[in-house]
Amino acid sequence: MSSSTSTSSSPESQPKQRSYLAWFGLVTGFLLFATAIFVLAVDPFGLGTPLALDELRPFATERGSRTFKANRVARGGNEWLLLGSSRTQWGMDPENPRYGGSRVFNAALAGTTLFETVRMYRLGREDADLSRVLLVVHLDMFHGGRAGGGDFDQSRLNEERGRIDYAMEKVWSIRAFEAAMDTIENFRSGQASSYSELGFRIVVEKHHGYSMRTLFEAVIAGTMLREGRYGDFAYAAEQLRRFREIVSMAREDEIELVVAIAPVHVTFLEVIRATGWWQTFEDWKRDLVESLRDTDFVLYDFTSYASYPSEPVPLDGVPGDAMRWWMECSHFKPDLGDLILGRMIGGASAAPPDADFGLQLTVDNLDAQLARVEHEREVWAATYPEQVLWLQSVIERARAGEIDTL
Repeated sequence: MSSSTSTSSSPESQPKQRSYLAWFGLVTGFLLFATAIFVLAVDPFGLGTPLALDELRPFATERGSRTFKANRVARGGNEWLLLGSSRTQWGMDPENPRYGGSRVFNAALAGTTLFETVRMYRLGREDADLSRVLLVVHLDMFHGGRAGGGDFDQSRLNEERGRIDYAMEKVWSIRAFEAAMDTIENFRSGQASSYSELGFRIVVEKHHGYSMRTLFEAVIAGTMLREGRYGDFAYAAEQLRRFREIVSMAREDEIELVVAIAPVHVTFLEVIRATGWWQTFEDWKRDLVESLRDTDFVLYDFTSYASYPSEPVPLDGVPGDAMRWWMECSHFKPDLGDLILGRMIGGASAAPPDADFGLQLTVDNLDAQLARVEHEREVWAATYPEQVLWLQSVIERARAGEIDTL
C-alpha cells in the first residue's frame, strides 16, 4: 500500500501557500487602493470627492451622462434646476444672464422621458438651496415605449440599485477606470469636454459637413421611422402620472415650477400630423393644462407655425450652411433658448421675444390657442409654398425608405 505524496497537503508546503496568499492579498489590496485613488482623483463621474483634481474637471468625459448629472444634482447647491430632453440640454444655457447670477444646473437628458425626469427631480428636491425648477417638455417625452436610456442603470436615477453597489461600481469597475483614462487622455491632448460643468451641451453646429437640407431630411425621416420616436409612439398615462407627480412634489416643496412646451421647427409639427398623432398632441396639451389646474404654476406653449419656428429651411443643399435659430427640425439654438427664458422669467437680454412666441395656456384660452395654431399653419403654407412641396416630398421619400436617418 502506497502513501500520499501530494505536496499540497504536506506540512512543508503550507507556510509557502500562506506566504503566496499573503503576497497575493497584499498586491491585490494595493492595486485596489491605487485604482480607487486614481479614479477618485480624476473623478470622471462628478462625485465631488476631496481627492478630485480641479485641473482635470474641464476634461471629464462623462459630463453629459446620466451618472454625472444625477451625481451633480444630488450634491446640491443649485438654486435653479433645468429639466427636459436634449432640446433643453442643447438650447438652455445655465449661465444665461437672465438668471441674474443664480446658481443653475442643466439636468436635462438626451432621449429622456418623464420616467427619468421625475427621478431627477426626486434627487434635486433634497437640495435645501433649490427654489425654482424649469421643466421643458414635448409630446415625445410621454412615450410609453421608452423608460431609462443611456447609462440609466449605472446612475443614481436607478432607484433599485443599492448605495454600496453603486459606490463600488463608480470606483472599482472597468467603466470607471476607462472613464478616468479617457479623461486623462483628454487632458493630455487638450480636448475639453463637450459639456460645461453645469450640464450644458457646448456646440456651435450639429453634424458638421451636412447641408441644412440634408440634415433636416435625415432627422425628419428618423423621427418618423425610428423606434422610440413617432414610428412606434404610444402616449402613456403612466408618463402623465409622473408629470403630475412633479407638480405635486413642487407644490409640497414650495418650489416655483415653470413648465414650457418646447418649440420645434414647423417641419417637425408636420411630421406629428403625417404620423397621425396631431389629435393626441392637442389632447396632451389639454392634459398638461388640467394637471396644472388649481396651482400657481404657469404653462407656456412655444409650438407655433409663426415667428421663429417658421424660419425657412435653406433648400440649396450647400454643406456647412446654417440657420439662425435651428440646429435641425427638433433642436433649437441657445439664442432661441434665450428668448424662451425671456418669455418665462424676463431678465436682461439684447432683445425681447416676439409677442406671439410662447403664450400661456390656461383652461380658459386653450381652445382659442389651438385654433390660433391652425390659422398660423394656413398662413405658413400660403407664405412658403416651396417649403410645403419640399416637405411633402421628404415625407413620401421617408416612408419609402429612401432617406438615410441620423
